[in-house]
Amino acid sequence: HFMSGEIIASELFWWVEPDARRGIGGVRLLRVAERWATDHGAVRMQMIAPTDAVARFYARLGYEHVESAYQRALA
Repeated sequence: HFMSGEIIASELFWWVEPDARRGIGGVRLLRVAERWATDHGAVRMQMIAPTDAVARFYARLGYEHVESAYQRALA
């Protein structure tokens, strides 16, 4: 992490096909990513929640809200 110096894993792009979002498909993919990150020295996993529903999903899996970002078009 650019401020703490910890090794973290952060999503750059994350997609789960809509028909796999119910059930364990998305959770299984996330758990595999977490294991990969741990195996490569990461101590935290950071995910982006673009909607409240996604935020609730991550919260149910033990993720904590740490920041929010806002943007505005300048043109």
